[in-house]
Amino acid sequence: MPRFIPFILVVICGAVPVSAQSNVISFFPVASSEAANPPPLDSLVILCQHKVEYQGSKGWLSLAGRRGGEVLVVVDGRVEKLSEAISFVPVGTAFPPTARPEPKGTLDWGFVWDRNGDGRADYMAYLDGALFLLPDTVPADFPVFVRGPSALGGPGGTDYFGWPEKPLPANREERAKDFPRSLGGAGVQVFIHRDAVPYLERSVRMVYYHYADDNFDGRVEGVVVPERDSERPLFVGRRTVFRSTRGDGSVDQAWSFRSSISDTLSLPKPTAGGFVWWPTWSAGPMSVTEPFERGAMLLTLTNSAVKGCGSDVHLRRE
Repeated sequence: MPRFIPFILVVICGAVPVSAQSNVISFFPVASSEAANPPPLDSLVILCQHKVEYQGSKGWLSLAGRRGGEVLVVVDGRVEKLSEAISFVPVGTAFPPTARPEPKGTLDWGFVWDRNGDGRADYMAYLDGALFLLPDTVPADFPVFVRGPSALGGPGGTDYFGWPEKPLPANREERAKDFPRSLGGAGVQVFIHRDAVPYLERSVRMVYYHYADDNFDGRVEGVVVPERDSERPLFVGRRTVFRSTRGDGSVDQAWSFRSSISDTLSLPKPTAGGFVWWPTWSAGPMSVTEPFERGAMLLTLTNSAVKGCGSDVHLRRE
C-alpha cells in the first residue's frame, strides 16, 4: 500500500509573472532561482489542514505559510494533525549533510506554483535533500570514487573516495588515520580520505526534483531529476530532463545538463524497457516512470487539499 511521503511545498506570491504556455524548459530557471533562495522557514505557520486519501492511504496534508502571502504545504503521514508551531529544518553544510529535526519538525519540503492561474498546482520543485553537487568545472586533482579490493572486508566495505595513489590501507590503524570518515547506505560503505573531506564539505547543496503538468490536465508531462556522476557516484553530476511532449505518458525527449537547462551535456539512450535514471549512489538505475507517477501524486494531493481548505488558502496567480 502506498504511503504518504512527508513534504512541504512553497508558493511564492508576487514573483515573476508566468505565461500559461510555459513548460518545464522555460520555467525551470525561475523555479531553480527561487528554490535556491527559500524564504525563512521559521516564520511560517499552518494555515489549514486537510485529510486526503490516495490509493487507499490516508494522511493529513497541512498548508502553511505567511497569512495572505506565501503558502507552504506539508504532507504528513502521521494520523495526528501537526501542531500549530512546526519546526522546518534548514539544510546546512555539515558533513555528512544530514540534519535531525525535532519530533514535530520535517526535513521534506519544496515549492509549488500555479502557472496558468486556474487555482490548481501545476509545477513543483521538491527537495531531494542536501547532496554533494559536482562543480561545473572539475579540477584535475579532484578526488574520485575508487573500488577497493574485497579482501579488506568483503563487498561494499572497501570502496573509497580519494585518490588511487593514496589507497585504502589494509591495516585498521592506518586506515582509521588516513580514512577517518565514511558514508554508508543500502549495505554499502565508502571510506573518505582525510584530504578529500573538504571537497565534500564545499559541495553540499540543496537539490530538487522538478515536476511539471505542462498540459494543465492533472498529469505530469515533464520532469527534471538529479543523477549521479559515473566516476564520482557520491556526487550529483548532472540533471536530466524527461518529457512526454505528446502528453500520453511516453517519454519522447531526454537530455542531460549541468547548470543551464538549455545546454546539452549528454543524450540518454532508452533501454529495451524505456528510459532509466540513476537516483542514488548506492543503488542501480530506475525506470523514469517513477518520477512521473510520483509528481502526479504530489500535485493531486496538493490540489485536493487546496480545494478542501477553500478560501482559507490560495496558490499564486499572475
